[in-house]
Amino acid sequence: MHVLYGFGGDWFKADGATLVPTINNDAAKTAAATFRRLLELGPSRSQTVGQADCIALMQSGQALQGHFVAAGMPQLEDETRSSVVGKCGYTIVLAGSLDHPVPASGVWSLCVPADQAPERQLAAAEFIMWMLDKKQQEAFAGAGGMPTRKDVDVSGAGALRPIMEAARDSAALTQGAIRYVFAAQMLEAVEPVIGQIGSGDLAVDEGLDELQAKLAEIAKASGFAK
Repeated sequence: MHVLYGFGGDWFKADGATLVPTINNDAAKTAAATFRRLLELGPSRSQTVGQADCIALMQSGQALQGHFVAAGMPQLEDETRSSVVGKCGYTIVLAGSLDHPVPASGVWSLCVPADQAPERQLAAAEFIMWMLDKKQQEAFAGAGGMPTRKDVDVSGAGALRPIMEAARDSAALTQGAIRYVFAAQMLEAVEPVIGQIGSGDLAVDEGLDELQAKLAEIAKASGFAK
């Protein structure tokens, strides 16, 4: 997703209350072609390599570079599990055609469920506000968690400091990932096609046209398109 966003692409554009798919425009085509070239530099059959495999390859020193969620990176500095402790550098993801990088934030969010009793909704909201307070975020960082505030002091984070600094510096540039109520259906539909584009089993234009049709169908079924 950061490749897509970094070239100025996106899944949809909003037209009032309607979501119009934009995954087969020129920006997305450039991003998809770049994504495929990047995958050619990595392990064969990249569509079968998951995040845990990527982290393991880095931990064992078999990979030169990787792109992970921030919360996964502390494993590289764990002396009991990694052979590359102190040997890795961390930075914001690279930019595409834009003049700045666009990291993608994760899909897990702190939310208040709409179908809960009011007192439970209030309790959930109070917990979220408490957890996001600077004091709690600093305690979270001190325990090895990745803070989501930019004003948290990470100078005492030891080996994890470079990771937390890269995550902090990424925050101001971050764009939300797939934040739609139909995210589950969307991921199920698009991930196989993205895998086929990345592996070369589908031409970029053909694959993005297929994604465009799938996204239009999902948005319509969810009430966000006519």
